[in-house]
Amino acid sequence: MLDANKFSALGFYSGASNAEDNDERLLAIDSNGRAFAGMSGGIRVIDMTAPPIVNPSDGNFSGPWCPLPTTTTAPLNVSEQYALGSPAPTSGTSYYFGGQPTPLLSNGTQIVIPASSIAGAVNIECVGPDGNTFVYATGFSYGVDTIGVSANLIPPSGNPSTYVFGFGFSATPTISVAGQSAAVVSVSNPITPLQVAQFHVPNGTPGEAATVAVSSTNGSGSSAQAMTYIPAATIIPVSGLLQVLFDSHRNLLYALQATQVNVLNPSTLQWQSPIPLSGAGASTTYNLMALSPDGSHLVVESPTGKLAIINPDNPSQASTVTVTADVDGISQSVVITKNNQALVAAPFGSQNNVVDLSNLTVTSFTGYLGQLVRASADGSALFGVDLNVSSGQVYSINPTTFAVQSPRPFGFVFWTDLAVSANGSQFAAIDGTPGAAGDIVGFYSPAMNLLNLSVYPLVSPPDDVQVLGSTFSPGGNVLVVPLGDSIELWDTATGTLRARLMSPEELHVLVYPEAPVAPQIALDATGQSIFAISASGLSVLKLPETVDNLPSNPWSSVLRAPDQAREHSAALSPRMSEMQKPTRSKESR
Repeated sequence: MLDANKFSALGFYSGASNAEDNDERLLAIDSNGRAFAGMSGGIRVIDMTAPPIVNPSDGNFSGPWCPLPTTTTAPLNVSEQYALGSPAPTSGTSYYFGGQPTPLLSNGTQIVIPASSIAGAVNIECVGPDGNTFVYATGFSYGVDTIGVSANLIPPSGNPSTYVFGFGFSATPTISVAGQSAAVVSVSNPITPLQVAQFHVPNGTPGEAATVAVSSTNGSGSSAQAMTYIPAATIIPVSGLLQVLFDSHRNLLYALQATQVNVLNPSTLQWQSPIPLSGAGASTTYNLMALSPDGSHLVVESPTGKLAIINPDNPSQASTVTVTADVDGISQSVVITKNNQALVAAPFGSQNNVVDLSNLTVTSFTGYLGQLVRASADGSALFGVDLNVSSGQVYSINPTTFAVQSPRPFGFVFWTDLAVSANGSQFAAIDGTPGAAGDIVGFYSPAMNLLNLSVYPLVSPPDDVQVLGSTFSPGGNVLVVPLGDSIELWDTATGTLRARLMSPEELHVLVYPEAPVAPQIALDATGQSIFAISASGLSVLKLPETVDNLPSNPWSSVLRAPDQAREHSAALSPRMSEMQKPTRSKESR
């Protein structure tokens, strides 16, 4: 604190959290003499009505030495003596656990922690003899307190693994879901108060809201109705699938293989007669398809430069068109505009091809559109992105003239996928670097203004890599982004995670140099069923209601204060130990 007239030092107020917190910043001071300091995971309120602490003569503002207890959890209603870490605290130092005075014993290395009847984490305040203070946010916990699970939607079969977060789990917790025992895979080190346990979800009843319960030596706790079993999860065995595409005009799902298009009736989940692809065989295979906005043409692309033009109502009368072959042997993006033209985007320096589907004439033009191009379902909007870690470039493409507009790139972002809403009113670029867990979503307006970047909730971090085929819901309220073990449902208005659905088996993750443009998932016309290419075939997942109407899961980023007697709410700040899936090596974001 400085004298604003004399510019002399009056003293200081202690507002530090712990010694590892590099996020301290002064936010504001109000008329009541309260200062608000941002800290990692929360806000510290500092009472400035008391006289400030006198500045030390040597200018050293170091706080008290405040070792933490060697144990970070305790059962409820038990007052126990614990040893403090070494070296011993500064002489004259006072401790407070959840606002309760916690005196040191005479030897200065032992402390008697007060009992609590409320489960949960509390802050530890350590006040030096000069009033300087350290705050260890959620530094200790009582009992067992579950604060959330990483996925709120789960299949009724398949036993996927997921995570529960909380306090007091100890080293060997037992976990149950809807009263059924769940196999525990791993649990983080209990030396850190905030813990995470990985477990396999037991089979359950479709539509059932399941409570997740955790028991340990510290007691037990639960999150009521934390998970909901979706109505159905079916895996249809099939091999060699390259892309899925839903035909809302005929209520059919197309599942592409190298030599044919499989046709699935989503009502019966039975395969119908497949659509053969002209000339398909050892020398010609297909790996990408697109459907015209009016549903009259299904265009299937081969990296050899051949396009099969098919009328889904009369597939035997297919035509073929030859365009410039893809130099890298991987199909480039193909989209169909509102003008009934199929655009085959080319790599930088090559000719783009346009096929008029009414007469099958081919024209070409020079101009870079991005390495990945997607169109809205009505063909009125085309956008492209660069699959380049040093670019992060986005492109708006005129669907009639194919003229390109592009703003300056946003940071060093490695876009790997792109989704456009059905009417072209918004689009999203997705950054899902292969080998790293999770994704970053950039939500854009049609004018290419960046509106939002997604942020994961604390208790729902990703643990698997991206799957291609992110898509908007029919109403545009939700962006569906698949990962290897789950499907994320992002709220497009806020950029927050609305829900996470675990998949019954591993989905087809992003791996180069496979075709980096073919979508691996599709939604039906209502947005209630998700079709995803998975390890043993095609996973069909039915949601409790349409994806546009799914409620947001109440993942909280701030813990509640365990009881009213405690002065400070417990803001989350401890680091979480990284927990890897046993079969994959991932980098966590």
